Amino acid sequence: MSWYKARAIYNGGGRFELLYDRQTASGKDAQPLVDWLNNTAYKIMRKYLIKEGIEGSSDAKFEVAEGDMHLSASPNASYGYLYIRAWTNGSEQDMEDASTIGMTPLAPIFVISKSSTDTYFAG
Repeated sequence: MSWYKARAIYNGGGRFELLYDRQTASGKDAQPLVDWLNNTAYKIMRKYLIKEGIEGSSDAKFEVAEGDMHLSASPNASYGYLYIRAWTNGSEQDMEDASTIGMTPLAPIFVISKSSTDTYFAG
């Protein structure tokens, strides 16, 4: 299991700035997770934030999943930050270890179909 956490600057409008010293990735082979975030998940999240008009004062949560990759993010009504966490599925022990650092997986609201890159609402 691999995981990633970040706190980004967020003032609404779908734009967020990832700060190099407010990101961490860990676990076995975290690079595929980071690549998925950069090439797929962040693009979907940005479109969702814009479409839904999510502002920094919101406590709305966003989740997206593709296969074993998961992303969850929320401004947590912080008026300026976007809290991001991502993880890959792992063994039960990996999941227990991850839950101790706040990485417990949630059910995604967007799921990327295995047959295409289209997204659909899952709940």
